[in-house]
Amino acid sequence: MQDFIIREAVPQDCQGILELIKALAVYEKEPESVVCLTPEILERDCFGENPWFYCFVAEKESSAGKDLVGFALYYHAYSTWKGRMLYLEDIFVIPSERKKGIGIGFIKEISKVAVKKKCYKVKWAVLDWNQNSIDFFNSLGAQIEKEWKLVCLDNTAMLTLAEEK
Repeated sequence: MQDFIIREAVPQDCQGILELIKALAVYEKEPESVVCLTPEILERDCFGENPWFYCFVAEKESSAGKDLVGFALYYHAYSTWKGRMLYLEDIFVIPSERKKGIGIGFIKEISKVAVKKKCYKVKWAVLDWNQNSIDFFNSLGAQIEKEWKLVCLDNTAMLTLAEEK
């Protein structure tokens, strides 16, 4: 029997989601990367008039009440070749709660959203050293695309390009 529930996030979850984001950054060996994000920003961007992202959380009963033990953050994306898709920005479960069905629960919920919204796929990235996640994703039938590299303009490069005439 599972001792957790997966549900859509609500504004009151934003502090807990931020703590999970920080834990994910530590796990991904980038603890210094979460510098500007606040619960207020998360609330604005997830629950504002035009949401930039959506989020599921995993909640577990504890002696202190209910604790968030994982999150999956996703948003709408579009392929010029195939159309609608969902992009799973992050999926994270705290180490003590892994291998209990939370990760697959998140993927199932996001898949339901994708089907409802008539998306042709769900896409996400995984770090090449994260073999546990790679194995988990492969077990779900996901394909790891070897030919593609992620490209990113950091804030400095973006601002420089935006200011050029």
